[in-house]
Amino acid sequence: MSGGSADYNREHGGPEGMDPDGVIESNWNEIVDNFDDMNLKESLLRGIYAYGFEKPS
Repeated sequence: MSGGSADYNREHGGPEGMDPDGVIESNWNEIVDNFDDMNLKESLLRGIYAYGFEKPS
């Protein structure tokens, strides 16, 4: 694709793995008690906590 990100689907403009109805397909099938157990990048964790999230739901 020229002029755009390869992560976006031209049919509905959303990220790859997301259908037009807003459902995000995920392969996350493990229950965790906190974000630290998810092995996320530190910068992403800081952003999650900065938005006021305390634990996954």
